[in-house]
Amino acid sequence: MKIYDSFDIRRLRPKIQSNWHLHLAASFAALLVIVGLLLAGAGGVVGLFGHFLAFSLPSGNHSGSAILLVAGLLVLWLGIYLWRRSRRRIHQALSLNIASHLLKKYNR
Repeated sequence: MKIYDSFDIRRLRPKIQSNWHLHLAASFAALLVIVGLLLAGAGGVVGLFGHFLAFSLPSGNHSGSAILLVAGLLVLWLGIYLWRRSRRRIHQALSLNIASHLLKKYNR
């Protein structure tokens, strides 16, 4: 393969931008995951198994526990989605500007 004088290796890598907002979004998403786990686990599952007094729910109220469980699972799903998206964008900024089929399988 010939190397030409006009070839510049620095063109393959993008300019480094500050990505503190992506790290902040990833940490916020991790907090959402923790809140979702607490809502789903502590509020929903424990309430469905009969420990209503721990959360000041009237005894026998399974609908309130089911709502807490569903809300916790939705917050958990949202947190995981945001975390994966922000981590993908953090790692995407460090990648080379070449076609994805030329990369190794674990870099895609």
